[in-house]
Amino acid sequence: MSDYATIARPYARAAFDYAKEHNRTDEWFEFLSMLEQVTALSSVLSAGSSYTDEYKLNFIRKILEGHLDKNQDNFVRILLEYKRFEAVTDILKQYRELYDELKKIGTAEIVSAKQLSSEQLNKIKKRLEEKYDKRFELVNTVDSSIIGGLILKIENKVIDESISGKLGRLSGSLLS
Repeated sequence: MSDYATIARPYARAAFDYAKEHNRTDEWFEFLSMLEQVTALSSVLSAGSSYTDEYKLNFIRKILEGHLDKNQDNFVRILLEYKRFEAVTDILKQYRELYDELKKIGTAEIVSAKQLSSEQLNKIKKRLEEKYDKRFELVNTVDSSIIGGLILKIENKVIDESISGKLGRLSGSLLS
């Protein structure tokens, strides 16, 4: 967990609550994503930069011109004023969690010994969507050390059906 996670929580919640109340969750997600990208790519906005908050705000206004409404502008100003701008990545991450929950979107990582085919991934995706009643975005990670089978990571759960996992459990039960 990042050092900024605790700092980010109330800002992410406030942005999300405002966006939800005004039916603008998609726009705010897009705004925070763009803000995070600008932050990552610009030395002007880095934590150690010597630029003033006003300069940074005007810089952001110029970069995001046409994509920044007055409430988003105010949000950026508050982050700068209270020295919370370094938490933008964590604000986006926590906003994304709230957004995904609202939109019923889940993320699952599938670890396999070899790259899975589109057909295999689609089958897994369909079963997950039926079981959890939400859409899923899948990430297939290849790790040959699991030998075979799958490790499925969904939210805070890990389901280990890999051969190496089964061998480890068997070995543990034989030694105890």
